[in-house]
Amino acid sequence: MNALGLVETKGLIAAIEASDVMLKTAKVSLRQKEIVGGGLVTVMVTGDVGAVKTAVDAASLAVSNLGEALLASIHVIPRPDEGLAIFESAEEKSVEAFDISPTLDTEKALSEEEAQAEAEPQAMISEESEVPADQTETAAESTEVSAGQPITEADFLNWRKAGKTAEISEALAAMKVIDLRKLAKKQTNFTISKKDVHKANKEQLVAALMKHFEQH
Repeated sequence: MNALGLVETKGLIAAIEASDVMLKTAKVSLRQKEIVGGGLVTVMVTGDVGAVKTAVDAASLAVSNLGEALLASIHVIPRPDEGLAIFESAEEKSVEAFDISPTLDTEKALSEEEAQAEAEPQAMISEESEVPADQTETAAESTEVSAGQPITEADFLNWRKAGKTAEISEALAAMKVIDLRKLAKKQTNFTISKKDVHKANKEQLVAALMKHFEQH
């Protein structure tokens, strides 16, 4: 082999994305995939030095677009020693096909769950309500959420008006990813488009929602 390219990702989805981009970008061969442990997956490709470098760079960019935290490391070894062949399976030199059916089934289930939740007449996130001008409650009382009650969009807006960013951050951090995605889809002029919300991880959603509530 003229060159060996390695891309290490966090999670199988990122590894599949990296493999797909490398094979479409340059004339390389997918040789090996290795599940290292701790969620890390390493993908190896071979080919000409220039082709391998181009493929690895393209994979790095594609995985970073999915989420910067999903890319663990990349490396290109020009003219690798023949002894490195021990890293390939003794029974089969070419990589086994990725079985993506479980991943697709999971994403389909999540999409159906989100659609069903949005169709329910009583959504978890309520519409923003107007605060009467003659309201006699204090700012602290109006921004207090009773224990056990679901947090609504109005709660976030009241916290923002009262400058309680700590409460906003704590509430967002406690929410599940699916609930964060529902909340994000209800916002106008949101930094993440609705078609990309399902791709965002919890860290990205919390950061974007924090910024949104601080500016609106």
